[in-house]
This record gives sequence, C-alpha cells and structure tokens, in this order.
Amino acid sequence: DKGDYICEISNDAGTISCTTNLFVKEPPVFLRKLEPSKLLKIGDSARFECEVTGTPKINVTWYREDKQILPSEKYRMSFVNCVAVLEILDGDEQDSGEYSCEAKNEVGTESCSVTVTIKEP
Repeated sequence: DKGDYICEISNDAGTISCTTNLFVKEPPVFLRKLEPSKLLKIGDSARFECEVTGTPKINVTWYREDKQILPSEKYRMSFVNCVAVLEILDGDEQDSGEYSCEAKNEVGTESCSVTVTIKEP
C-alpha cells in the first residue's frame, strides 16, 4: 500500500490535483531466528545470526541472561543488511546461558534466543 497517491478533481471549470506519499510502518519480524540451542567446547568460538525486517529503522540489542552485551574482546556484534550477528570468542563455562537478540523500532519489539552450553571436551 505504500507509495505515491494522486487525488485529481475536475469539473467544467478545470482540473486540480495533489500528490502525497504513504509510508507504512512495520514492526520488526524475524525472517530467520536463532537456532534453539548450541553446545560448544571450552575455547571454541561461535557465530549466531538472525535476519529481521521492519520499518522504520530497526535497532538491535544483544543480551545474555537478560543483561545487555556490549562489544568487547569476548563479544563481537554487527547488524548489516537486516542480518544481526553475535560472535562469542574463546568461550568458557561462564559464557553458558541464554543469549537473545532484541529488534526494536518505534512500532514494536521482537526477540529470539539461543541457549548456549559450554563444556570441557
């Protein structure tokens, strides 16, 4: 339904028109969610990806056990071309837990999660 719309009115005296643009806002929707669970060995690194769409612009935030994750030597993250990526580097048992990706815009919020278990080989 989004696009340019033209309203044209005419009678014996002439014709007049006006144009407007309709922008449809859409809440975030995951096209591809995180896998439900992942088992890793100590020292392994892992990459998790999910794909999300919506308008206007989406902001993505990553969480571990409901606490926000920030980029560090342990975590790398990106959001490019609708694909959110989290990398866990050199995992250890303390990195086990539920990781979630939250996608948010002014219309709504959606999230998906993965349970990561890291054990000795």
